Amino acid sequence: MIMLRTWLLAALLALPVTTLATTAPETKRELAERYFSIAGLDATYTDKRKIDAMLQAMIKDMLNATAASMTPDQVSAFNKHMDNMMPSINELVQSYLGRMKPEMVSVITETYTIEELNALIAFYSSPEGRNVVAKSPSIVNGMMAVTNKHSGQLTQELYNILVSHIQAVMTGHIK
Repeated sequence: MIMLRTWLLAALLALPVTTLATTAPETKRELAERYFSIAGLDATYTDKRKIDAMLQAMIKDMLNATAASMTPDQVSAFNKHMDNMMPSINELVQSYLGRMKPEMVSVITETYTIEELNALIAFYSSPEGRNVVAKSPSIVNGMMAVTNKHSGQLTQELYNILVSHIQAVMTGHIK
């Protein structure tokens, strides 16, 4: 029996180390790239339909903010012009987004630990996580609409406050 154990131990020790080793764990950057993809972030920056929808929402918000000062003919001309410009605008946006992805993955890598990335990947791989990804564009668009709705007024109020304080300092009311 001792002879059998000795022989088994010798056989195991003789095996190349690579035979016993499991596959190397993913690097933190690889995990960050997987998270970027599985969480739907990748699709946000590569899916032409999503980019078009994002651009259309942005253009609509801009037009809504300025349409009051435009005639109906000007609004129509703007819309027609934008329809013609969309392919080149889309190309420009995709070019920037392609350059941004490596930097975004770096932000993820610098922010999350390996354990957190594994947990995020596990969540986004689940049915609930996939539902979150599917609903994210609606949430983002809704939040952007709320932000855009209030940002003009907020900017104006902040501007008024700053101007009044600058005037107060200049007139000597604030020292």
